[in-house]
Amino acid sequence: MPVSTSRGSDRELAYASPVIKTDDGEEKRIRRCRGSSDDEGLPTWDGYINEDLRVGGPRLCSLPASFVEIRRDHLLSCGLNAHNRHVYDEIHRILQSLNINACVNFNGRQSDWNPEPEPIITALIFVKRKQRRSVWLTACRQIREYLTANGLEEVSVEIADTHAVKRLRAFSVLPTDPITHVWDDVRDRIVRSLDLTDVLMVGCYRHGISKNVLENDPTILILVNTRSTRDWRGPRDKIVEILAEYDLSMVAVEFSKDVIRRATFAPRDVERRTLHNPARPDDNLGMQLEPTRSATFGGYVELMSSDNVRFNFGLTCFHCVMPTEESTPPSLSQKCNNWKEHGIRLDDQEAERYLKIHRPGLADMDNKAEELHDDTRRMKSGRFLNMPLAKMSRAMKDSRSSMEREIDENEAFLDEIRKYKASGSYQMGHVAAASGLRTSQAPSTHDPQGQVRMNMDWALIQVDERHQGTNETERGLWLTNPWLDTFERMVSGTIYVGKYKGTYHALRTSFITDVVVDGRPVKVETIEHTTLTNYDRSFTNPMNPGGFVRTFDSIAIGMVFACCEGRGITFFTPFDDLAKDIMFMTGAKEVRMADE
Repeated sequence: MPVSTSRGSDRELAYASPVIKTDDGEEKRIRRCRGSSDDEGLPTWDGYINEDLRVGGPRLCSLPASFVEIRRDHLLSCGLNAHNRHVYDEIHRILQSLNINACVNFNGRQSDWNPEPEPIITALIFVKRKQRRSVWLTACRQIREYLTANGLEEVSVEIADTHAVKRLRAFSVLPTDPITHVWDDVRDRIVRSLDLTDVLMVGCYRHGISKNVLENDPTILILVNTRSTRDWRGPRDKIVEILAEYDLSMVAVEFSKDVIRRATFAPRDVERRTLHNPARPDDNLGMQLEPTRSATFGGYVELMSSDNVRFNFGLTCFHCVMPTEESTPPSLSQKCNNWKEHGIRLDDQEAERYLKIHRPGLADMDNKAEELHDDTRRMKSGRFLNMPLAKMSRAMKDSRSSMEREIDENEAFLDEIRKYKASGSYQMGHVAAASGLRTSQAPSTHDPQGQVRMNMDWALIQVDERHQGTNETERGLWLTNPWLDTFERMVSGTIYVGKYKGTYHALRTSFITDVVVDGRPVKVETIEHTTLTNYDRSFTNPMNPGGFVRTFDSIAIGMVFACCEGRGITFFTPFDDLAKDIMFMTGAKEVRMADE
């Protein structure tokens, strides 16, 4: 094993705290680089990661990370079992000798964003920070020395404060926070000062790990690509200078990695009613050119033509109907690039031929079928169903009857999925028109010069008659057109995407996006509306690009086009802005939510 192949937690890349007063009366910001308050963030001479909240090596996976169970037939698992209690006892003795009161667990660890080829087998020790980092480092070295001497040299050691793995939370700043009143100017200054390579977004939130908004500092949050290797200390210090010009000493600065998704490959559940009923808002979709991709059906919109004829279309995101470059057939590559750059106009015969939409997605149906098959096999193979009835109590007989009914339901559902696929009933329709990867001046920016632009990310679906439904949601309410005061009502209330709740964030965020110019992607800045989650999961779960953001009483606010995976930040385009662009691309003179 090399001395170190670890880049540490690799999540917080550069940080500057609000100005604080030290014990000697000096006012300054505490700076960190790569999680280390020495502002260097480098491994030690012998390859150990030495962060404020996480120490270890020789290999630590980057955060966020998942636990992976060590296979029983794994060589290291066999080695650990052979030593059994002695290994744990010796590590505990080392920790106790350094006054570290903690237990050790052996786990496989694997980064969520940039997974290692194989999980890193790790002796993981969670503690509350009381000792200096040097004590943790000493413990890591002694434990590694012991493991290596006992044939377990492939095991890494990690000592971490529980705060290191807590979910990061983004809250809206308070109306009383001074930055609220100058944010637009500050944001524009920051973006102009940055080299936008690897930058995903620039926003301002009360940001931290506490569930209490008041315990999280107002923070300029710059999210960057998970594969970025840039040193962000210089840009951080430049932003600190900008904040000083506005007398914003109470505002922190943070550069962190994250993932912003505009479509997803994550599997989604398939509801049985989908196979029998028309499409409704929030149903899951798939595409023919890339069956493993998932999307959300927003709902139905009505277009009025120049001669006053009304047409209904389904609505979702352009990203949800366009295959990735890797999945695009070579014969369609040039056509897809043209669609990305210029959008899709009505009556495009090739879009009708190739951009077929499925409901639900084929991959989702396959996953559901496998789940039903596995659950049924597990229940049938259990001893409970094979026990003689004479030996069962009444309660056991009732439970057995319930299980038999569940098996029957599973098998019926599985049979319905097979027939649905075999008949091609999943063919929902085709893309009728779409935005492409474009930006546009939007009414909601209130920019008289027309220089502020927003992402346009929409696709109209010509829905086949079999799937044609209404805008009635799961809760029995109808998606309706926004009112004049919808945004004002939204600022102070709870909003929804499907069954997930969130709040509107009043400070608009700078979103760095790729648009296609002359066949090549070009980075541009757009100004976007965002919502923030109320829960310990992403507002969009994060599988709802294409879903409508709406009020409790189902007034349509806008459509989700992207979500930040690690912090519950969701980006959406207001409905009026979408409608304006749809009219531009289709020639319609009016676009509204479809009535009953």
